[in-house]
Amino acid sequence: MVRQKNSNKIIFLLKKTLALPFLMILITPLYSQHEGIRRYFTEYNYNVYPYNTYSYYNDTLLTGFHRFGATKSNLFFTTGEFGAPNLSMIFSERQKHPDFVFFDNYLPYVFTHESINFFDTKTPFTIVRFNGGAKETDDIRVMHTQNVNPSFNFGADYRTCNSTGHYQQQTSKTTALNLFASYTKHRYQAHGDFIFNKLNHFNNGGIQSDSLLEKTELRPENISVIMSNSSTTLAQTGFQYRHSLSFGPAHYDTIFENKDTLVVKSFRGRAAIEQMISYDRYFRLYNDIPSSYYKNIYIDSLQTHDSIALKKVNHELMFKYRLGNYTNSNLSYVAASLLSDFNWYHQYNADNFYLNHGIKLVYRQNLGNYSLYGNASSYLIGHNAGDISINIGARKLLKPETKHNLIANFQYSLKEFDFWEEHYYSNHFIWDFEHIKGTKIIINTEYSFQPWKIYLGIDFYYLKDYLIYDYSALPQFVSEINKIASAKLGKIFSVKPFYWDNTIYYQYVEHIDKLPVPQLSGKSNLYFQHYLFENNLLLQVGLDFWYHSEVFGPAYMPATGVFYFQDKRKTGNYFLLDAYVSFKVKRLRAFFRMGHINDSFMPRNYFNMLHYPDRPMAFNFGISWEFYD
Repeated sequence: MVRQKNSNKIIFLLKKTLALPFLMILITPLYSQHEGIRRYFTEYNYNVYPYNTYSYYNDTLLTGFHRFGATKSNLFFTTGEFGAPNLSMIFSERQKHPDFVFFDNYLPYVFTHESINFFDTKTPFTIVRFNGGAKETDDIRVMHTQNVNPSFNFGADYRTCNSTGHYQQQTSKTTALNLFASYTKHRYQAHGDFIFNKLNHFNNGGIQSDSLLEKTELRPENISVIMSNSSTTLAQTGFQYRHSLSFGPAHYDTIFENKDTLVVKSFRGRAAIEQMISYDRYFRLYNDIPSSYYKNIYIDSLQTHDSIALKKVNHELMFKYRLGNYTNSNLSYVAASLLSDFNWYHQYNADNFYLNHGIKLVYRQNLGNYSLYGNASSYLIGHNAGDISINIGARKLLKPETKHNLIANFQYSLKEFDFWEEHYYSNHFIWDFEHIKGTKIIINTEYSFQPWKIYLGIDFYYLKDYLIYDYSALPQFVSEINKIASAKLGKIFSVKPFYWDNTIYYQYVEHIDKLPVPQLSGKSNLYFQHYLFENNLLLQVGLDFWYHSEVFGPAYMPATGVFYFQDKRKTGNYFLLDAYVSFKVKRLRAFFRMGHINDSFMPRNYFNMLHYPDRPMAFNFGISWEFYD
């Protein structure tokens, strides 16, 4: 153990020793860059047909750049920072992993097949990001993509995050890798990706006594914690391959550029057949030395070694048909699919195999400034037979010249709960339920008016037979109907060179004891922004505020990785204040941030959850640089 600590210290010192020369190497050649900030690529996601995304294309702004932590860009309940489990305080922003329920609380750190972007580049594109600071924190991300020829592109996206945490037993390490490739030529198109996600973190159960933080001057790393021999590991390895073949006549376009003439052959047939196949292996491993922290020990009183695994194969065969137009920016179509999936669940006492077959229908119609869309899917045969999901929506640009935008959406689902939400067997927890389907109805609307830089979103949820984790961290299925209404208002005020970016959330829950969330919460960024050195450097200096009203926030159960009810302490009703300086020179951005500066002059009552204090004051910095060569 001592040798491991010494090794970690040596690695940490090497990182810090190299940090200054690394920054100097980056900054020195800035003024030798002569290219502008134009991007020589397009990026897109794939859902029935490709549609443009702007994850990297728009990633040039300084606003919010200093919020580098995965949970810093929003309001979360969390047991730590990097790699720690987290749960959004905003109910409408809680997401679920498509396959593995244990990844639900780690989504900011992992890749999913649905989130993968593909590229078409004129020149190779690379982006490098590094964030670091207190407590041996480093957050590194490197993405590279290039075209071998106009039809074939490949790339890789890699991220690693490491931190010892501000409190004892908070060390974490996350690794995420995505390899992707696409072939898009004439009638045949193919897209594939490989994903590897792995997360390791220690569990400390929170600090032993909240008063140790509130009434003493102990530094966070010197405060005793409840658990000292507990760790969690989660991992995924998987791939997805999607290819399609279109039918119809060829079309020839003549393109004139300067003095060159280029004849481009394309196929504009409306019909296509597509196949998608994916394979993923997930596992979760929980270790501890049993103690009084847990009420029950079912398997081994000396060592907990809970291991579960999921192997999943998905197959989809789709027929799709374009409705009369051909551009991706204004695409109308219908599609029908046959769905099959095979699931193998493994845990200590059993192996379960489930096979499902179903259908999916998709529709999208663009009519001028209107966009109508809908999809429906259902499993007809298998363990999940009777599951139904319907999504219908409309979008209308009311007045394009004044940049009004309105979106309305309706969702209905009747779905079986995840296998491990119904059946679980481990050293500390056992439960077993019959098949249960939950009903959910969601209605949401969004409105924005760009000239005023204002945004309004309203959401309504209807829940019946939904899942909660009670005060003993055991699952309960609530048949009583619950209704949630929430509103989100965003507005940027500006009197150049000063800006004030605000987002306020309001949430109403009919049965708040079943779904405790803060009624009022928000974030605010007040900053000065101005160009210097003949408009070569954009400087931003600001203060970041975070707040949420008091609530009986959740507790966390390490053995199962779930957030559950507690009524021992309300958390919230305090501010977090960050001070930062950011700047941008062409394709390089950098920031320096002192987080939670009010920790030095306000009461130490900043608990994010029961026994889990929020982050103390700490210094961080980061850079991001793009390359085209």
